[in-house]
Amino acid sequence: MNEILDGLNEAQRKAVMHVDGPLLTLAGPGTGKTRVVTHRIAYMLDQGVSPYSILALTFTNKAAKEMKQRVARIVGENPIWMGTFHGYCARFLRYYGNMIGLKDNYTIFDVDDSKKALEEAITLSGVSLSHLKYADIARGIANLKNRAITPEMLSEAPRGALEMAVRKVYPAYQKFLLNNNAVDFDDLLMHTATILRSNEDLRADLDSKHTYVLVDEYQDTNLAQYLIVRGLSIQHPNINVTGDPDQSIYGWRGADIANILNFERDYPGLAVVRLQENYRSTPQILSVADQLISCNIHRKAKMLIPTCIDGSKVKLCTYASAKDEAEHIADQIAKHIIEQTAKPKDFAILYRTNAHSRLFEQSLMRRRITYQLIGGFRFYQRQEIRDLIAYLRLVNNPEDDVSFKRVVNLPPRGLGDKTLQGVTELARSRDISMLVALRAAIDHGMLSKKAQAGAREFLNIYEKLVDLSGQSIVAMLNHLLEATNYIEYLAGKKSEAPDESVKENVGELLADAQDKDTLLGEGGGLQQFLEEISLASDTDNIKDDNRVTLMTLHSAKGLEFDHVYVVAVEQDVLPHARSKNDPAQLEEERRLFFVGITRARRHLQISNASSRGFGNSRMGCPSQFLMELPRAEMSMIDYTRANPRDLSWGDHDTSQDSDSGDWDVNQDVSYEEDFEQEQENPSPKKKTGNSGKRHIEPEFSKDDFDQHDQYCQEP
Repeated sequence: MNEILDGLNEAQRKAVMHVDGPLLTLAGPGTGKTRVVTHRIAYMLDQGVSPYSILALTFTNKAAKEMKQRVARIVGENPIWMGTFHGYCARFLRYYGNMIGLKDNYTIFDVDDSKKALEEAITLSGVSLSHLKYADIARGIANLKNRAITPEMLSEAPRGALEMAVRKVYPAYQKFLLNNNAVDFDDLLMHTATILRSNEDLRADLDSKHTYVLVDEYQDTNLAQYLIVRGLSIQHPNINVTGDPDQSIYGWRGADIANILNFERDYPGLAVVRLQENYRSTPQILSVADQLISCNIHRKAKMLIPTCIDGSKVKLCTYASAKDEAEHIADQIAKHIIEQTAKPKDFAILYRTNAHSRLFEQSLMRRRITYQLIGGFRFYQRQEIRDLIAYLRLVNNPEDDVSFKRVVNLPPRGLGDKTLQGVTELARSRDISMLVALRAAIDHGMLSKKAQAGAREFLNIYEKLVDLSGQSIVAMLNHLLEATNYIEYLAGKKSEAPDESVKENVGELLADAQDKDTLLGEGGGLQQFLEEISLASDTDNIKDDNRVTLMTLHSAKGLEFDHVYVVAVEQDVLPHARSKNDPAQLEEERRLFFVGITRARRHLQISNASSRGFGNSRMGCPSQFLMELPRAEMSMIDYTRANPRDLSWGDHDTSQDSDSGDWDVNQDVSYEEDFEQEQENPSPKKKTGNSGKRHIEPEFSKDDFDQHDQYCQEP
């Protein structure tokens, strides 16, 4: 017991010792949130709670792994299920997916495969893209899924061409996925919520099984996740959600800040604990963060109380150009490394979108400073890895036509477009998979001699892989590489010797497979191996080795560094141009800036450039958020002058009476057309005056759990 409670402050101890009944833990950045969650689990076990009755959910594999390790250090290994929402839902659907037509060997499509499936659905539904964008249709469907709205629940007449297209494509897309025995990432949540909502006996059984539910980062939940959590905590409302409304930054992908703001409404009589003592950052950094976020209206009032000693002032720097910004920051990092006052791993450069990374990469490379780029080209997105995994996925799920199309003629074996089109049409006409259709085409002599030889070659490789699946993943991969001469094929395709990086990547895949084989034994790991690959995220790739970290503000969530540079803090960049006319989105952009600031432990620099461009150089102006920062904690340095000098703002407590001077945020500039269309850029939304109120009210009790007509109000 002493080991569990020792070293906790009063608020942390109160949260840890709360066992029964609902609990809302409001945890600001650096307040020991993860420690509280893990010590609370240990305390519950010490009080006699069965580990089999505890369900702990979070958002990243990295966070889940850290939680497991911390709990194990306190109480030893245990059977508690701790993992991500998507991981829990993936397992749930292995058991209960048959209720919506899924088999337990279903495939989880990644972004690229989902795109191929959606393009197919657009074609099949007869929707023209002449006046519509693929991305808009994809976003529309994702928004519906994040709100747990199935095609059958759409009732209102569509408003406009885009809604009409979404309503046509959405059912076709879901049918295509089901025919392939597949789901996309959003389906994992939507299908789980749908099954719980429509099967009261199952919901009640799981409610009784998971009598204690813990949810981390609750401010990032969307409506589908809300429904899952709510459905598992009706009879046994021993639910603890931990989060911080000030760090809700995923509204663009369906997260609803109202879930945490209204938690007290959902569970009357709950206990609320505020964790406010910050053990991460200096008082100067916290002062900047607190004053910035206090400008938001829709939040739970709290403050960050520093426990660290005083540090240096937060630097606010202006550069003549984006290149100057990158060069100067790289020089600062190099100076620290040369003087041995810091290591590369102590530094992070944070930006709004990945489009900003290039100049910093170049500047660091010129100085031979090692770095890692988070959110770039992921390991499992590489061609050689995707090709090999597609073979394995087809073995696991023979109905996966997307994987079939990728590998049936890879390497080329005489199966051209005409042959594949014929197989596709045969599969559609008979409502069978393309793998079955290929066999039928061979049996009925429907292929040319050349195509038939290629088809038989492919099927021989495939059937051998099926046989080897009972042994090990490594055996499958080794046979695949040997039977296809895959690495040599890639080398020939490039007219050069085999690429060493390709060999290294394949070697890394084999090592991962060996680890899984060792963990689960022969023939037991293929499905889990493929599932883990599908659920891998950018932050899983963060290495603990000695490198500077370059990443977006979104990816930085949950991390901390001694030295942090938040760059490109300019109007129409941060806040993003799309948020300027939407108060709710503007507040989310401010929260994003707050997250970036609070990643810093000792030193923080915020910077902007007078000119920046992605293809075209543009004049820029500082972000409006800079006007909201406290002058007393800032050291403002203008590097656009021949002799850079400190233009500190003085010792005022607030910025309300400041002379904006050079900080004119009303200049007519826009970067929007230069931005890459990235998934983490917020999508345009209808203007709402209150981000704390959701358009859809998912409040329900055990008696009305299956009443979901209200969820169809706003497609």
